[in-house]
Amino acid sequence: MTAGPERTVSDGVAAVIGIRRPAEMTGVTARALRYYEARGLVRQLRRRGGARVFTPAQCTRISLIVWLRRLDVPIVVIEELVHGAHTEAGRAADLREALATRADALQLTVDEASTVLARTGVSPPEPPGAAKVAG
Repeated sequence: MTAGPERTVSDGVAAVIGIRRPAEMTGVTARALRYYEARGLVRQLRRRGGARVFTPAQCTRISLIVWLRRLDVPIVVIEELVHGAHTEAGRAADLREALATRADALQLTVDEASTVLARTGVSPPEPPGAAKVAG
């Protein structure tokens, strides 16, 4: 998939951000952003000199993509989310389903790890943020 034809914007257009800023904001490399472009997840604009620029809406989409990747949501699922439903409600439902699927997979991993720990006689650690209540 490709991001489609590139649009050229003049250097005077307000509210566009160079590639470095969204990369810094999300903690990913410019290379990762170019990969997301190549997969059709983000459509960049181009200044006359050819530099990539992004609108605030595109930066929001980049943040969502990065967040989903950090949750280990497969890129193909993210593509389905981005290119799937055309309504806000439909996108929200698709996102909930993808996150529920990922949560189920993570729970299976936790269950498998607990089983392995139990077989070795080691107690699983307390989850982060779990406070013991004194009796």
